[in-house]
Amino acid sequence: MPTHSFLRPRVGAVAAMLAAAGALLYGTPCPILPAGRAPLARADTPAAASGTPRTWPRLRGADGAGQGGTRRFPNSWGIADFAWSVDLPGAGHSSPVVWEGKVYTASALPDPADPARCTRTLSCHATADGALLWERRIVGPVEPFNAQNSLASSSPAADADGVYWLWATPDNLRVEAFDHAGAPRWHADLGPFATEHGFGTSPALVGDLLVVPMEQDGPSAVLALEAATGLVRWRLPRDTARTAYSPPLGIGAVGEGPEQIVLASMAHGLSGVEAATGRVLWESRCLPKRSVSCPVAVVAG
Repeated sequence: MPTHSFLRPRVGAVAAMLAAAGALLYGTPCPILPAGRAPLARADTPAAASGTPRTWPRLRGADGAGQGGTRRFPNSWGIADFAWSVDLPGAGHSSPVVWEGKVYTASALPDPADPARCTRTLSCHATADGALLWERRIVGPVEPFNAQNSLASSSPAADADGVYWLWATPDNLRVEAFDHAGAPRWHADLGPFATEHGFGTSPALVGDLLVVPMEQDGPSAVLALEAATGLVRWRLPRDTARTAYSPPLGIGAVGEGPEQIVLASMAHGLSGVEAATGRVLWESRCLPKRSVSCPVAVVAG
């Protein structure tokens, strides 16, 4: 049975290794925040804590900033530099996330007897020794995808209550929520997701909301689900261009302004919406190409 491996490094932080999956926005320069507003979290500020953070709750870690503590990447590493390795039941491009001693990974394995179906797996291992704590396997249809993509390209998100994971076919985008012991909490079916290269969108937790971008080749929207229940708090319709793969970025309230969510897509460029309501606060349509990477908050000068 084909598998792929997850390895825990001895040198550097677990979270530092996960930070490798980041890049700049693909497009022309454009403002991340409206004039006069400073973010609370900065990607260009060194992390205050030393060593390995106890949580790495989403793609590229807290605030999407790729900050993994003060330890630095080694120039090279080999098998002797890893504390443990485990085989996963399939392949995937999903980044691992970490929450209080648990590391979550997603993978998928096509059915050898039926190429139209596959098994998608969310695995939970102990960060200390790699011991498998639980797996949840979901059998479903295969979506068409680019050869450089996979059937498990969405990175999970985690908070104190559990872990959240997306997968999609042309007919439906599905959100799965589990507690940290692996018990199902809720799931949500959000409708069709049309894309040329396959699914790969990752969610982000902002306050008590799980924000799910559905900026696709078909009718597009961004949805905020209540993390506790899966109910839709708000839905923001979006123009349709080419499928975007950028995760949302939550920015805390500054001064008298509301907490906001920064979104990136070809159709809208960069935009900020009010976290509580989904109301658009500002927008700069400045991305001439598909958006595939994480917006981060920085301060110039």
